Amino acid sequence: MVFHYFYILRSKKNGKLYLGSWVNWEKRFLQHNSGTELETKPNIPYEIIHFEGFINKNDALECEKYFKTAADWLRLKVMFKNNLKIHKYQICLSRSHLV
Repeated sequence: MVFHYFYILRSKKNGKLYLGSWVNWEKRFLQHNSGTELETKPNIPYEIIHFEGFINKNDALECEKYFKTAADWLRLKVMFKNNLKIHKYQICLSRSHLV
């Protein structure tokens, strides 16, 4: 069974968050930190602060879209209040990429 993942990265440089989805989140995480991705390159290095696995690709995409809305960005701040309290609450919204 192949899982599709929704993940949240936090920049160690400035605390900005990046939300994405991908089949192999570990490989994607390495790509983000390598500096080859335009959306995340300015804020490397990143750390993973959350990931969720889904059996269905569309469910992973819907989760990503759900959390990229303004109202649910506020929910993320509540969900990760202890993890994010040292950084400014900012988010990097970009198009999702899923293999």
